[in-house]
Amino acid sequence: MLAGLDEYYWYSQVVTGDNDFMATPNLAASDVGHFWMTGFFKWMIPMTGAPAPHSIITGQWEPTDEEMDLGITDGFGAVSALLFGATQCGMAGQPNAITRATAFETLISQFSDLSSDPAFDVSKTILSWEANDCAGSSRAAFPRDGDYNSFAQYA
Repeated sequence: MLAGLDEYYWYSQVVTGDNDFMATPNLAASDVGHFWMTGFFKWMIPMTGAPAPHSIITGQWEPTDEEMDLGITDGFGAVSALLFGATQCGMAGQPNAITRATAFETLISQFSDLSSDPAFDVSKTILSWEANDCAGSSRAAFPRDGDYNSFAQYA
């Protein structure tokens, strides 16, 4: 799910240590190791002025005023807005967005059932005001001028 020359460049530099991945970007689709690593890279590393999905879902990110003006709030819905905002968010009933939110909620429920500690309930880590879907956010690209504009600090 890498997009743009900058993401391919940094993946190539950090993961492969050379420019080979930039020269053959089809490795993301043809090599199983790169397929998984590009997904992991995209999930963990903030790029192009936006936070990493991991930072959003673990509560390390707080929406800026600009992001809140677009309806992007805490919760899994912000991950959807980051990855699919311009194409799948901001409209009620978008099938892909509904499926993604339902899958997230199902996983949370199943993780709660798997806990060896009966007092621990994963679903209680999601606050009532968090949005798991992105229907309430704007149908626009996630703002790219946040505090996440320098990849080098994460490399």
